[in-house]
Amino acid sequence: MPKNDEFWRNRVDDTDRLVDELIGIAQGVLIDGVVDQKEAEFIQTWLERNGQYHPIFEPLMKQIGLLLDDGYLDDDEAASLKDTLTSISGGLGDGGEEHVTTLLPLDSEPRTIEVQGSAFALTGTFNRGTRKTVTAEIVGMGAEVLSNVNRRTDYLVLGHYVTPAWKHKSYGRKIERAMEYRDSGTGIMIVSERDLWP
Repeated sequence: MPKNDEFWRNRVDDTDRLVDELIGIAQGVLIDGVVDQKEAEFIQTWLERNGQYHPIFEPLMKQIGLLLDDGYLDDDEAASLKDTLTSISGGLGDGGEEHVTTLLPLDSEPRTIEVQGSAFALTGTFNRGTRKTVTAEIVGMGAEVLSNVNRRTDYLVLGHYVTPAWKHKSYGRKIERAMEYRDSGTGIMIVSERDLWP
């Protein structure tokens, strides 16, 4: 039946999108060459929300569950998880940020940020902390944080966990808007969390 075909086609599309997102997360986590506790917990939370949609996620769900069972990710466990994420990401991730910059619409380097007196917008999930924490820190440095991207925005900051599958996520709307403003010559820059806090 056509309806049944459409159902399965949508399931395949959803799975493809989630696999792309997991690959992007793996690449983002591996930028610095290590996997820490916070990153492992983030992946575990993502899997709890999305992993039930396809059996392809089950081995990683099981591995992370075992690694974090005692609430602590030791060095050997981190190395094991790093190997798994490297395999998932197709071997990318140890080569630094250049892998992600080819997939995210970041401005070309060097991305020098003038914080004092500038207007920032934020999108995605930040390694630095919650959105509230990050906002407070930027405001404390003498800048303004806007709730949306508009013509006044000087910088859109992408959180560490913004993935190459950003077009499929709700935070992608801010990125698309920033790209439109940037392309029209407003002067907005799209930067990463690492540009603000190397």
